[in-house]
Amino acid sequence: METKETQTNDPRGEGRKYEKMGLSCLQNNKLSEAESHFLTALDHMKQAGDDIGQAYVLGNLGNLNFQTQQLDKAEEYYSESLSLMEKLSDRKGIENTLGNLGHVNFYKGELDKAQEQYARVLKLVEEDKNVPAQVHYNENLGNIAVQKKNFAEAETCFEKARATLLSQKEDAEKLSAIEDKLKGLRHHPEYLASKEEAARPEIERLTRDNRTQELIQKYQELEEMFYQAQRFDKVTEITKKIVAVLEGLNDKQSIAISYANLGGTLLQEGVSGKPEYLDQAEEHFLKALEYMEEKQDQKRKSYLLGSLGVIHLHKKNLDQAGTYYEQSLKLMIDLKDQLGEARGYANLGKVESLKQNWDKALMQYEKSLEIMEKLENRPGVAQQYEALGEIYIKKEEFDKAEDCLQRAQAMYEALKDQQGLAIVQDRLMFIISHPKTLEKREAEILKDIEDAKSKKDDTRQIAGLKELSNIYFLASNLDQVQKTLEDTLAIQERIKDEGGRSTTLANLASICEQKQELEKADTLYEQAIAIREAQSKEHPGLPDLYNNRVNVLLMLNRLEKAEKVVNQSLKINRKRNHTKGLVSDYRNLGNLSLQKTDWVGAEKYYLQALELNKQADNKPEMAEDYRNQCNLYLQKEDWKQAEKYCKSSLEIAEAIKDIRNACYDHRTLATIYNGLNERAKEEPHSKAALECSRKLNDPKELCIDLRNIGNIYMEKGYTEKAEASLLEALDLSVQYLGKSDQAESYRSLGNYFFRRSNHPEAEKHYMQALEYTREAGDKAGMAKDLTFMGNLKFRGRLFEEGDAYFQQATDLFRELRHMPNLVQLYMTVARLNLTESRKDECEAYLVKAEEVAKELGEPQKLIDSIAHMRKMAERIDKK
Repeated sequence: METKETQTNDPRGEGRKYEKMGLSCLQNNKLSEAESHFLTALDHMKQAGDDIGQAYVLGNLGNLNFQTQQLDKAEEYYSESLSLMEKLSDRKGIENTLGNLGHVNFYKGELDKAQEQYARVLKLVEEDKNVPAQVHYNENLGNIAVQKKNFAEAETCFEKARATLLSQKEDAEKLSAIEDKLKGLRHHPEYLASKEEAARPEIERLTRDNRTQELIQKYQELEEMFYQAQRFDKVTEITKKIVAVLEGLNDKQSIAISYANLGGTLLQEGVSGKPEYLDQAEEHFLKALEYMEEKQDQKRKSYLLGSLGVIHLHKKNLDQAGTYYEQSLKLMIDLKDQLGEARGYANLGKVESLKQNWDKALMQYEKSLEIMEKLENRPGVAQQYEALGEIYIKKEEFDKAEDCLQRAQAMYEALKDQQGLAIVQDRLMFIISHPKTLEKREAEILKDIEDAKSKKDDTRQIAGLKELSNIYFLASNLDQVQKTLEDTLAIQERIKDEGGRSTTLANLASICEQKQELEKADTLYEQAIAIREAQSKEHPGLPDLYNNRVNVLLMLNRLEKAEKVVNQSLKINRKRNHTKGLVSDYRNLGNLSLQKTDWVGAEKYYLQALELNKQADNKPEMAEDYRNQCNLYLQKEDWKQAEKYCKSSLEIAEAIKDIRNACYDHRTLATIYNGLNERAKEEPHSKAALECSRKLNDPKELCIDLRNIGNIYMEKGYTEKAEASLLEALDLSVQYLGKSDQAESYRSLGNYFFRRSNHPEAEKHYMQALEYTREAGDKAGMAKDLTFMGNLKFRGRLFEEGDAYFQQATDLFRELRHMPNLVQLYMTVARLNLTESRKDECEAYLVKAEEVAKELGEPQKLIDSIAHMRKMAERIDKK
């Protein structure tokens, strides 16, 4: 709603004085005082004959009543304001007031009146060439038309808004929102039905007049409309109608093409996470082949056979897939289609690879590679080298694998294929961090260090120790990393290498941070910073050290100290005009504000970081800033705003082929839709995340997404599917991952059995998870497992055993200073006791929760939850 102070030559008048007081109260949300001042102002203005003042005060009274949802009074005030605006010929005032009246009518459900007001104001803003207002009112008219189910008019309005935005080439966010509305409209079942109904008379006329080509064209328009809306049932229905017309013409070639196109559409959906379409795709490809036989179109026949191979590959019918691929390949060879031949060999390579016939797979991929190189098809060459690298990894021939993958990497870099590059780099990292590679390299480095020791070559010894620490880091052996860095530090201290010592201290701090030894990490960062500051207060390495220390201080909840350190970094980065450093500083200030629950401050700093990255056109970092904004709104549980920012980050991730972050964004959107209770949207994003992690071929990510999908199936009651996903995650984690990840998979299966009331199996899996987290020294994981065991025992009414587990979990959360987890545990146990009518025990845990709440700054939501639970506990005695 617009708010405007009157323009008058008598600023000292009583009316103006009360109007100013009303505006001040309105801005401070003191609504009853604002209304009183506005009414007083209105009386004075009426006595003074001040029509301008009255018009704007009436508008403000309308705003106030609209804000408090007193819509009839708002409409009355706006109507009086409009009469005066028209009398005064105040064009801007007329526009604003008409818009406000439209809003009131819309909220009252008086759609015809709202439409009339918006149409009047749209005409005015078009004459004034006010572009943002044109977009706004066209959008509002479109929204009304949708509610009135006048879809053609809604489409026209949204298209006008879109065209206006495109012509100005501004406000990409608004353009995206309008395009989303158009897309939603064109997916709307009633819109589609109305379009189909509108086409019916013309279809009947064309059928009657035997104008077959025009009839086919009309059907194809409908087919495209339903395809865009992803209504494949209707696409199939209309394709069959097209085929019926073509059969009347005895046009077998066109019939075959129609079936092939429909099969291709369904296949695309089938391999993109909707396997239910694969059988339909196969049916249509087979029909296309049937009609193709007479025409002997070998090229299309080869394509159809290859597509059938793809279907059976996805169905894991490997022998059948191989048969179709071989038939397709034979035709390609006969046609002398070398590119098709190369792809045929690659397809057979996939089949043999899935059969784990590694040598046969190598032979097929090498044949494909030879032809691709001859054709100078660089994308094909890169893909075959990647495939060969993957086979050599399976054979544990890592030198050959590394050679192939490095060749693929060079090709993908030249092609600027970010998706291919990311996958290959992940596989190279897999080779580098494989235990066999690490063992071999560790032995070589230790031998070199011993030689350096014997020759008293400190420089060589330090270099060897640094490389050894990297090897241990890749092996996830943090204790050995720490010991190696401490050995390095001892030599640097002896030879007084201050610069090297600062770097080693920072690396040691980072390892302690990962081990959750936060106090020690802070001390080490402080020492590293002191050395750099002694060298120069503006040392270029200082901002990174400040940044790392701030992260630790935030985890320790030492907010004042964190703020001081980040401001030191900000000072240096501003002086150097160092964009990357400034971005880190603004993000840290955002994180700091977030921890204080200062939402406004957090958003301000995150947006400052975003603005810098926009100026640099740094797309990956812009996506990170959108993720920070999304996280802010997730914490506020403002799901719609979180959704908006997450969609922005996903859009960038997909555009730059950043599969890993696209995977994370899909997971976040699934979380958001769970929060919104829009379960129909949650599952597709979880499946999309799984698809991304399969492309990455990263076991850790795959396990996360398989567990997520398993949990969704569990919620829906699909127990067999849930168990299959969770078991696949367990198999992968046992085969490829460490104890902590294996524990996560056992924990998920424990939850699955717990939900199915199979407590013995649940306990078995929880205890296995606990054993592994203890072995791995994963204290956060141990705390989770102890919590689940406590819950299990409590549900079995073994309260003392349950409390013992909860106490152990409490001790670990306190040791780790995971205060949000700790307070959540206290609230959960309090709720469990409340359910069992154990009032005293419930109160004891609420007192503990209050103590932690004080440490967290007494978040209002938490305080309210504690108070609410106390009220519920009070009812126990009254029953």
